[in-house]
Amino acid sequence: MTTLTLPATRLPDRRTLTGAGAMLTTTALWGLVFLGPELAPGLPAPLLAGLRYLAHGLASLAVLRRVAQRGATPDWWRAARHGLAGFVGYYLLVTIAVRTGGASLVVVLMSTSPVVLTLASRPGVPLRRLAGPFATILAGGVLATVGDGIDAAGLRTLLLTAVLVAGGMAIWTWYALDNEKVVARDDLDLTRWTATTGVATGLVSLPLVAYGLAVAPTARVVLDPTAIAVLLVLGLGSTTLANRAFNTATRNLGSARTGAMLVFEPVFGLTWAHLWIGSMPSGRVLLGEALLVIGAMAALVVLQNARRRAARPTVSRGAAHPAVPRQR
Repeated sequence: MTTLTLPATRLPDRRTLTGAGAMLTTTALWGLVFLGPELAPGLPAPLLAGLRYLAHGLASLAVLRRVAQRGATPDWWRAARHGLAGFVGYYLLVTIAVRTGGASLVVVLMSTSPVVLTLASRPGVPLRRLAGPFATILAGGVLATVGDGIDAAGLRTLLLTAVLVAGGMAIWTWYALDNEKVVARDDLDLTRWTATTGVATGLVSLPLVAYGLAVAPTARVVLDPTAIAVLLVLGLGSTTLANRAFNTATRNLGSARTGAMLVFEPVFGLTWAHLWIGSMPSGRVLLGEALLVIGAMAALVVLQNARRRAARPTVSRGAAHPAVPRQR
């Protein structure tokens, strides 16, 4: 009698759930950064970026003093390079891009970041399997933002904004891939490494703060209550807390899967923007956000299946005939 055996349902493991939760937290906090340049228009772009990371550095210094003896000795030069590329340089370019082309245009351009990071991480998956999810992500990004000012932008503004965003994504992608190598070490304490990077970032932001104060119309712009609130939210929430969550996500998921989940950053950015202005998004925007999420989930499924196939041991199909791996 033949017995029908149903395939077992594979639920996400604990590491995957932990990493996914951490990445959702990260993208929710990062989604706030698109509002910063518009909520604090009196702060020049260098001053906004510099003060954000100076606040992050001060908070990280307090943490580092408590965990200075935990884990392996951190690489301070590497932390400084991460701070310069993945934090100060990246956000300076994004801030200038928002001031140049507007937040909506930057969000639609940033919707390509999951594709960029996933491909740069060399996930070992044939591109044809990711073509559908990536096309869905790009379509969702266009639908979610194309009616919010992109048509009104001149060609020169559009190209300049695209160059700024591309530059920001390039240096941030390098940071993300290099950071994955660091946090993968079992002897590394994530809290200490996050704090070390934060302190290094605060130090490399000092020249930017000095330049920002020099070009500001008046130093009093820093004392504006709204500007102070924006800097605290961006410095402590969107940087200190978000960076710790991102390191947790990277350790548990790897760059390919965290790259796919970057799609939630523009989703959260659009959500916070609509909440701030007090208006409900249109059906087109909701459809675009839905496509962004669907594309990200589809990419995660493809990458998760590839990861399981790579980890699956070769099983013999008979005592005398071992299985021959199928060529891909």
